[in-house]
Amino acid sequence: MIIKSLYHFLARKIQSILNNQQLFVFWTTLAFYFFILFFNPNNKILLLFLALLFIFYYLYFKKFSLALFLFYIISIIFLVGKTYFIEIIPKAFVKSRLYPQGRMSALIITPNDIISFLMLLLILKKLFLKKLKLPKGKNFYLLILYYVWLFISLLVNPTTSVFFIMFLQNISILVFILFKINFIDKKALPLSLALIKAIIVFEGSLVLMQFIKKSPLGSSIELSMIPAFGSGIDENPFFYRPVGTFHHANELANFSLPFVLILFSFLYNKKLKDNSSILLTSILLGVIIIILTASRAVWLSLFLSLLLLVFIIEKKFGYHLNLKKINLKYLILILITIAIISLPVLPWRIGKSFYLFEEKGGAFTRKQLIKESISLIKKYPLFGVGYGQNIQASFKQNLTGIMSYFPEAVHNAFLIVASESGLPALLLFISIFLFESKKLILAIKKEKEYAKIIPVGLLVAKVSLIINMFFNPFNNLGLFIFINYLFLNG
Repeated sequence: MIIKSLYHFLARKIQSILNNQQLFVFWTTLAFYFFILFFNPNNKILLLFLALLFIFYYLYFKKFSLALFLFYIISIIFLVGKTYFIEIIPKAFVKSRLYPQGRMSALIITPNDIISFLMLLLILKKLFLKKLKLPKGKNFYLLILYYVWLFISLLVNPTTSVFFIMFLQNISILVFILFKINFIDKKALPLSLALIKAIIVFEGSLVLMQFIKKSPLGSSIELSMIPAFGSGIDENPFFYRPVGTFHHANELANFSLPFVLILFSFLYNKKLKDNSSILLTSILLGVIIIILTASRAVWLSLFLSLLLLVFIIEKKFGYHLNLKKINLKYLILILITIAIISLPVLPWRIGKSFYLFEEKGGAFTRKQLIKESISLIKKYPLFGVGYGQNIQASFKQNLTGIMSYFPEAVHNAFLIVASESGLPALLLFISIFLFESKKLILAIKKEKEYAKIIPVGLLVAKVSLIINMFFNPFNNLGLFIFINYLFLNG
C-alpha cells in the first residue's frame, strides 16, 4: 500500500514537471549537471552527453533553434575542452614559487565554442536567403566597431595565431546576438530564467562541496589550472576559496553576482507565477557563492548594487517584496544559513583587509600593475600592445618589475582594454556600456507596473559588472551583452 502510494505520488510529480516547461528545463538541466560532475567524463564523452541532452530537448520542444539556444546557455559553465598551453613568461624569469612552470596560459576549445559554430551556420543560412535581421539602434554597430578596432590592434602588433583564436572566441557573443534576434522569441524568457537558476544552484552546491573538502572534487569539468591563494599578507593561506567550474574564485563570483541581483528583483513582482522555493534556493546558493569565494570587490559591488536596486524599486516605484508568494519559514532558514556560512569567512577576510595597503598586500601589488599598464598606454596609445598581451608587454618593458614575481594582468578591465587595444578601443568600450544602460533606463520609463522590474534588475546587474571591472581583470562586456539579450532583445 505504501509502495503504491509512493508510486502515485512520484508519478504525479513527474507529470507536473513534464507539463511545466520551466520546471522541466530546471530539473533536467540540474540533474544533467550533477550526473556529469560525478560521472567524470573525458572531453569527448562530455560532448556526447551534451549532444544527447540536445536531442532530448529537441524531442521535447520540437524546435531545433530553441533546443540549440538552451544548449548554448547550458554549456557556458563548461570551460574544459581541447587545451593548448602557452608559455607567457619563461620560468627562469619568474621568482615566485606559485609559478613553477613560469607564467602559463591556456587556449581551451570549449563545448560552447562548438555550439557557437553551429549557431553561425544557421545565421549564414539566413544571410544567404536574405532573411537575416540585424539589431535595431546604434549599439550593435558600436560593438562591431569595437571588435574591428581590436582586430586591427592584433594586426599591427606582433602576435601568434593563438591570440587570434582567443579573439574569435571573444567575438562569438555577436553570434549569440544574431541567433537570439533571428530565431528566439520572448516566450523563451521563462526557460532562460530556469536555466540560470539551475546554473546558480549547481555552482552553489559545487562550491559548498569544494569548501568542505578544501579543494576541487577532482571532476573532469573542474579546471586543472587552479590558482594558488593566500600568498599576500592580506590573505589567509589556510582558507580555500572555491572556484566551481571556473578558473578563479573571483571569476565565479563576478559571473554569479548579476544573476543573483536579477533573481532577487523577481521577488518584487506580485504577478510572479514562479516557484518561490526554487527562486529562493537559487538566491541562497548564489549568495553562498559570493560569500565563500571571498571576493572583496564582489562583496562591495553586491552591497552597493543591492542598495541601488532596493532604492529604485521601493522608493521610486513604491513596490515591496512579494511576501505572499514567499514561504517566511523558508526565508528565515535561508537567512540563518547565510549567517552561519558567513562566520568562518567574513571576520578573517575583513580583518585581513587592514593589511591591504602594506608592502606585500594586495593594494600595493595592484598599484604596481596599474603603473605598468599606464606606462604601456603612454607608449602605445593608439593600438595598444595587442589583444591578450598585457602580461607579456608589461614583462618585456620591465624584466625585474612586478611581473617577475606576480605575472598577472592589471586588476582593472578598463586599463587592460586601453593597454592592449589603445585609447580608441577604451572609448568605444565605455560608450557601449553607456548606450546599453541608457536603453534600459528608457525601457524602465516605458514599461508599466511590474514589467518595470525586469529592466531595473538588468540595469542594476550591469552596474555591478561595471563596479567589478574597476577591481578585477575580467572584461565583462561579453557577459553584459549576454545578459541583455538573454532577457531582452537588446
